[in-house]
Amino acid sequence: MAFVNRTKPASVRPLSQHSKAMDSGQTAFGRFMSVLENGMIRDNFNTSTWLCLGACLQSILLLSLPSRFYALLPAFAILAFRIGDVLLMTFGLKRNQYMNGVIAGKFSAQIPDTNGKFSANPADSQVCVMILGVRSNHPLGMFGPGYKEIADYFKNMVKELEANPEEYGFLGMSSWLNFGDRAASNEIMTVSYYRSAAHLHHFARGPSHRAGWDWWNKMVKEHPYLGIMHEVYAVPKQGWESVYINYHPTGLGKFGNTLEMLHRQEAESRANADTFAVAATTHIAKGTEGNNTWVSPIVDSRKGRFRSSAGRMGRGLGDENETVAEDPYAQ
Repeated sequence: MAFVNRTKPASVRPLSQHSKAMDSGQTAFGRFMSVLENGMIRDNFNTSTWLCLGACLQSILLLSLPSRFYALLPAFAILAFRIGDVLLMTFGLKRNQYMNGVIAGKFSAQIPDTNGKFSANPADSQVCVMILGVRSNHPLGMFGPGYKEIADYFKNMVKELEANPEEYGFLGMSSWLNFGDRAASNEIMTVSYYRSAAHLHHFARGPSHRAGWDWWNKMVKEHPYLGIMHEVYAVPKQGWESVYINYHPTGLGKFGNTLEMLHRQEAESRANADTFAVAATTHIAKGTEGNNTWVSPIVDSRKGRFRSSAGRMGRGLGDENETVAEDPYAQ
């Protein structure tokens, strides 16, 4: 049986995980610092540098204000508020904000075809994965010459992908900060997904990527401290799988495609479907009135073939682990 999405489609196309992180700085008073930029700035300096900076600011307050009480009050007030907030969530007196967006239980993600229909077999399509990295080896880190230009060109590339997901086979993107190499100025990495390597190469020859490509070729000798890298993996069908447990939609769970609205008869059969979607992402659908709506790729992984890794790859029936360990998610 083909997998059928059971969630109500959204009327607005959700942004990819990366774009949502970059857009999070928009406020009613104008643009502030996004979640991603906040993380990059924190990583740009050592922890000891931030502590010394705070100590200097505290010393300035002590010297400037007539009373030491007023100088110490801001730091103590902020710390007390944050400790109190954590305790309230820990003891269940306040909703745990870190659970926002978390989907309880075990689930997986499938890539529908270009018409948005799920195949009867798991992992029944190819996927192209690109890992892109950038790092500044300048003493000023991200504030060194040339780094801002890289960020600006990349923002333009993401905007083009978000605006033309079907043309470029763009499925989604997420951002990561590598903390494993050094204490500060670590590499920023993005993981993006495409329907095929041909789609990715088509985008590479598009206007926004060519503009950044040409700029890099002209300036690379002038800024040897700036480094970029990429890895590309063209994965055939039945060569990939995903599983998430008590997790927020991420990776393959945050991509998009075109989906035709199911007929009434198909909608009525949803109650008998073996798997179902549970979160909104960037899949477009034609509504009953011809308007576009957006649906999810996430499917239940607690039963059927989706119980095991081999099953999610379309290479097993999902019962391969029954003699190995107890399944706490089985229904």
